[in-house]
Amino acid sequence: MMNRAAPSLVEAEVDTFGYLYSDVENAITGSAEPGRPEVYWEIGASGQRPNIFRHNLLRDFVCDDTALRILRGISGADLQAVALLRLGELPLTVVRADPVLDVVDEARSIPSEYSWARIGFPHIRQELWGEVGRRIFHLPYPELSTMVVVGAEVRDAYRSAGLTGWSLEPALVDPDAY
Repeated sequence: MMNRAAPSLVEAEVDTFGYLYSDVENAITGSAEPGRPEVYWEIGASGQRPNIFRHNLLRDFVCDDTALRILRGISGADLQAVALLRLGELPLTVVRADPVLDVVDEARSIPSEYSWARIGFPHIRQELWGEVGRRIFHLPYPELSTMVVVGAEVRDAYRSAGLTGWSLEPALVDPDAY
């Protein structure tokens, strides 16, 4: 069941594109030295450098200038720059999706298999799809706190620009499947 207007859950394509790592903890904050602290890249199966990286110690993402410009252009203030890094000569920005939006339809979501969690896979309420179309955000559940969600317009801008590094899955549950 695919709906073009549905928001999408974001996963880093680590197997395909690899991930960033740092020898120095200060690279995480970007504040240890003037300029941009250096990070290193564990190359993924494709051998291609993505526009959006996952860092092994960070919750959200690290973007090159192209990805940052495109994503901020569509989502505005949802994406906060929190540190500056570099991969060789490539400037990178550590970004965080700040908003936490309560948009989950718990009744249609897939329950968690764990007793400490309510939701295993979220279903975003359909009546809110338009409202979150230009948003990048988190969900207000501890078990989903590291999950980033993007609205359909953000997803479409990502794809139209040919950006790489994310896998996007619609945040909806087929009622006939469960």
